[in-house]
Amino acid sequence: MSVCLLAILMSWGGYFLTFNEFLLKWLPLYNKFRAPSMILVIPTFLFCMMAVLTLDKIWVAENRTDLWRQYKWGLLSTAAVFLLLSGLYFHFNYSSPWETDLLKKTQEHGSSAIGYMQAFVQALHQDRRALFGDSLLRSFCLMLAGALIIGLYIRKIVSPGFLLAVIGILIFGDVLSLDLKYLNEDNYMEKDEYQQNFAGTDADRQILQDKGYFRVFDVRDSAYNALTYGAMTAYFHFSIGGYFAAKLKIYEDLITRQLYNFPNCKPVINMLNTRYIIKPAAGGGDSVLRNNGSLGPVWFVKAVRFEHSAQDVMNQLSHFNPKDTAIVFAADSANVRLNPAAADTAGMITLVKNDNDEITYLSQSPGKRFAVFSEVYYNRGWRAWIDDHEVPIIRTNYVLRGLSVPPGRHIIRFFFRPLSFYLGRQIQWMASIIFLLMMAGAIIVAVQEFRQESDSLHGGALLQAA
Repeated sequence: MSVCLLAILMSWGGYFLTFNEFLLKWLPLYNKFRAPSMILVIPTFLFCMMAVLTLDKIWVAENRTDLWRQYKWGLLSTAAVFLLLSGLYFHFNYSSPWETDLLKKTQEHGSSAIGYMQAFVQALHQDRRALFGDSLLRSFCLMLAGALIIGLYIRKIVSPGFLLAVIGILIFGDVLSLDLKYLNEDNYMEKDEYQQNFAGTDADRQILQDKGYFRVFDVRDSAYNALTYGAMTAYFHFSIGGYFAAKLKIYEDLITRQLYNFPNCKPVINMLNTRYIIKPAAGGGDSVLRNNGSLGPVWFVKAVRFEHSAQDVMNQLSHFNPKDTAIVFAADSANVRLNPAAADTAGMITLVKNDNDEITYLSQSPGKRFAVFSEVYYNRGWRAWIDDHEVPIIRTNYVLRGLSVPPGRHIIRFFFRPLSFYLGRQIQWMASIIFLLMMAGAIIVAVQEFRQESDSLHGGALLQAA
């Protein structure tokens, strides 16, 4: 119970800031939670487990008199909790400082919308009150029904089978009533009607005629929204923006320090293989601009520049030519092999295949070259091979990948093989096998005990007959 109480307090987050600020500072990894309310899975699980254990204790109890006395104390405790919650229901004003500030600022500016704002705030308070009241009444009815059937069982008025049947119906009704609030007939649409949400614009159809491998930057609704949301763009094209709950820190840095400055981030736009930019047209509608400076999925550079810190590398991205120069951390200089004399010689590197977790390139050059790949650098799973030899992936231009490519003709492959996934899969298989063995063992033991009990009863019956 103490763990449940602690988890509930932690789930309040900013609503109990004094307590949670301490945890955010000192509890390891707690500041990695996307939302503190996620921790409510703990009391949700523990309350169910405690309910099952309590029902089991009631089921196997032999002294019904002592059990009835304990049960009455439990009912009194539950009634006290409901009385407290009912008092809070009538005591709360269901307002927040945000709404008070909103109304105050609206009045100070003399806005004509003050009447609408007051109506909105009042409706918000009514909704909060209704949510609390409905939940409280629903919980009271379910608990009253459960308490009644358990009391009848303890007083030996109903059978054990009837108890389990009624408890099961109450549980099923509880879950179903909640689920229907989130998934009901209003959530279903005809397929054709739903697909209208994904109807492409003229700009989308124009870009889709290009069958190459490239990315799109959609700034019709500002660069900020394109980099933070932009789900519809990603439905049709590979996008340099969009929303994801867990963003890579280095790409988030690039967005904040470079891409938010659009259009003053031309080098970064080019190195991200951005072939098309969608912008609102002056006369309405959309316009598609082809970025001829896009460098494609991979290219050879003529020179490599080394910088010592992340700040220095980021600063260099604002005014460099990514077509000719790559910026690499000085710590990786030992892995960079580039023959300056071969930089002006003929050489080519092209994309052959780009799957979800395997990318293949073909390179040919008379000398040692350094290749930049327009794919985000991630060292926890991505590995690279040139022919049959694994080579280190070099973090290039802050967010991209780079490789030192030897002379000649070579097949370059990137594979995504995260150790956590494969190790976790092995552990999962081992745990599944152990679980199945334990289940088999439990079944064997149960069968043996059943046979022994049957033999004992059969032997007793024979003795009585004799």
